[in-house]
Amino acid sequence: MDLLNTQKPRYARVEGSTSSISQQWNTPLVKQIMIFLSVLLACILSFTAGRYTSSGRNASISSSSSSSINPGYGIPISTHKHPFTYNRTFGSPPNASTNAAWAALFPEQGGYLTHPTYAPTRSALSVFHQLHCLDGLRTALWTIYDHATTQTALLDPASLPDHLAPPHMRHCIDLLRQSLMCNPDLAAERVNVRLGGVTGFGTMHVCRDWEELVGFVAQWEYYGLSAEEVARKKERVGMGGHGGGHDTGEHAASEEHHHGS
Repeated sequence: MDLLNTQKPRYARVEGSTSSISQQWNTPLVKQIMIFLSVLLACILSFTAGRYTSSGRNASISSSSSSSINPGYGIPISTHKHPFTYNRTFGSPPNASTNAAWAALFPEQGGYLTHPTYAPTRSALSVFHQLHCLDGLRTALWTIYDHATTQTALLDPASLPDHLAPPHMRHCIDLLRQSLMCNPDLAAERVNVRLGGVTGFGTMHVCRDWEELVGFVAQWEYYGLSAEEVARKKERVGMGGHGGGHDTGEHAASEEHHHGS
């Protein structure tokens, strides 16, 4: 479905939808009461919105100032122009080939590192958390699709692993929403006249060099760790992971999911 090309529906009044009830609400007294209530409601909402906006700004400032991680704009990664091309692999169902393609996007420890300037405490670069979430959405989509097209019984939500459960999906969708809005890609996608919309592919973008970024993280992913910690994390990678994991229990219930180290 071409979501960008979906026409907004036009609505018309249903024939015979007017009733005597609407006429009763059309008297001068009722109109005056409704106007008064509307003004009163507008005042209340304005006051509430002002308090909410003010507290939101304060919370945002407090949150950003207390962060221990440098936003990363000084990380020495070059940029280059690159056209987007469609690759079916990353949107296809989970299997050995597609899972390997996704795993290859990550450094050995899943994007975690410690750096004396950018991340003095153990941290993950946000882009790898975002990719982790996108891969989780892919897995959830195909899991549900497979069940819907091959099974007769309804899917039991309790049977879903934590990383495919609705709380984690909500977490990931909102994380990706805020990430896209925080650093919007302003490349202009030309309309395909034949399709009447845009596909997103074939447009030139200014991109950071991905191989350089992965290489940078690889240099610092074991920095500051003891020999025992390094051995434990490398063993975890050898068991088929890439340094990632999921929280369970209380954190899962409160939707405080994380891209585990």
